[in-house]
Parts: sequence; C-alpha cells; structure tokens
Amino acid sequence: MKERSPGTSYRSDGTFVVKNIPEGKQTIVAQYVGYKPQEIEVSVDAGKEKEIRFELEEDMFNLEQVMVTGTRTPHYVKNVPIRTEVVTSQLLRTKNAQNIFEALEAVPGLRVENQCQFCNFSIVRMQGFQSI
Repeated sequence: MKERSPGTSYRSDGTFVVKNIPEGKQTIVAQYVGYKPQEIEVSVDAGKEKEIRFELEEDMFNLEQVMVTGTRTPHYVKNVPIRTEVVTSQLLRTKNAQNIFEALEAVPGLRVENQCQFCNFSIVRMQGFQSI
C-alpha cells in the first residue's frame, strides 16, 4: 500500500503550511487547476522552518484540468484516451452566453437545437447519445 504524502490547501493570501514532513530531501509539489504543477526539491532539517516560493505558470492548453466522467471519477484531460472538450468559465465569459443554448453552441461533439422559437425550448445532442 502506497504511503500517503502530507498535503495542504492554500490560504486566501496564497500562503500555506505543511507540517510533519520527514527529515531529509523531499519533493514539494504545488498544483492548481488551470496551471502547470511545479516541483521543488528541498532539504528538510528537523525543527527548522523553511520558506519556499512557487510561481505557477498558466497552462495555456488546459491540460491539467480535471474532468468528471460518467463514472464520476476524476481524470486529467491529457490522460483521457478519447477526444474531450472542456467548456471553461473563461470561455463562457468570452462568449457572453445568456443561456445554455448560447453557451454550448459551436462546441465540438455537441449540437444544440432550438425546437420552439416562441417557448425557447432547446435540446442538446451529444455524439453517441440521445438528446437531453
């Protein structure tokens, strides 16, 4: 069974504290959705605090985004064996979408159809699935 590494979350000011790190050389990994993970190797001395600064680089291709699949298990987009499209909040803001119809228009693998102009009824068709 693999030993679990200590982890933490960041505070609102971007700082964080990791406690109970074993003495010796350790690799610290900082990661955040939309950014490339960064690893820094440090030497940990017993009873001493160490300040480490990370500067994460934005992931322009969004390869580190987590995708929730139909099985409800997380996967990184770069590891998914089938073509996967990610609709990000940034894309939705850029499109200035006012509804789901506008938000999903032109997304590869989806077809959004307006079924009734007066009642604003639309359906979404995904390749390989029935309409929803």
